[in-house]
Formats: sequence, C-alpha cells, structure tokens
Amino acid sequence: MKFNIFFILRDHFNTLRDFDLNNKISASDVFLFYFLPLCISSGLMAFCNNINDSINDNLIAIFITVFSIFIGLLLNLLVLNIDLKQKFQESKIKQIVAKQTFINISYGIVVSILGVIFGLCTYLQIWVLPQIFTFLSYFIMVHFILTLFMIIKRVYKLFETI
Repeated sequence: MKFNIFFILRDHFNTLRDFDLNNKISASDVFLFYFLPLCISSGLMAFCNNINDSINDNLIAIFITVFSIFIGLLLNLLVLNIDLKQKFQESKIKQIVAKQTFINISYGIVVSILGVIFGLCTYLQIWVLPQIFTFLSYFIMVHFILTLFMIIKRVYKLFETI
C-alpha cells in the first residue's frame, strides 16, 4: 500500500529502547511520551469544558496552524538530517543517532498531519462525538511537544560534534 505509515510508527517506538544490556523498551519513555499526554489531555478536557466554545475553537484553530507550520519545518529538518548522516560515515554511534533522528522527524511529521486532521474534525464539528476529536487534538499536541523536544535534543547532539 502506497500510504502505509505503520512502519514509521513501529520504528519510532523502537527508538524508545534503552541501548544498554537489555535493549528493552524504556518504561519511563513510554510513560513520558504516551501516558503523560493522556493525563494532561484529560485535564485539559476537564478544564476546557468549563470555558466558552469560541475560546475552545480558537485554541483548536491555533493547534491547526501550529501543526501546519511544523510540517514544513520538519520536512526541511529531514533533508538537513540526510545531509548530516552522510558526514558521519566514520562514526557508528553518530550514524545510529542520525538514523533515529530521521525516524523521529518522520514520526513528528506524521503526528503533525494527524494533528491537523483531528483539529479540523474538532473545529468543523463534522463528527457525532466532537469531544473525542477534541481529546485527540489535545493528546496529539502534548505528545508532539514532547516528541519535538526529543528531536531537538538529538539534532543538537549531532551538531554539537561537528
């Protein structure tokens, strides 16, 4: 299938491994990147249910705008990362970090696209249960911010040694 993105999701999840003796998925990373956004999104849903719908609509519109901007920025960062990977031919660890960064950036693009889709579904209220898409929009935003911090850290580490 031409638009199958599940390998990007799988590869990103595999970058959450602890690269020590056991090579297992890091429970703290799973908590940080998935469980914490669930908790924060639940809190936002509780808080935002008590505010005006127009404020909530404005918040979702801002999310859509932010995700749209980050799609373009992450695509440019993807190209930069490809160029960097070619410069790290002599270092095995830098090659691994560059590959994982490439995977994380690709995942960030997918999350941004999902954020735009969920945001539009929430903003246009075209579904029967808009609260589900509002929750998904909040979750994707928090998850994306945390993933973006991971990407920034990895890119910084790659540039730090140049």
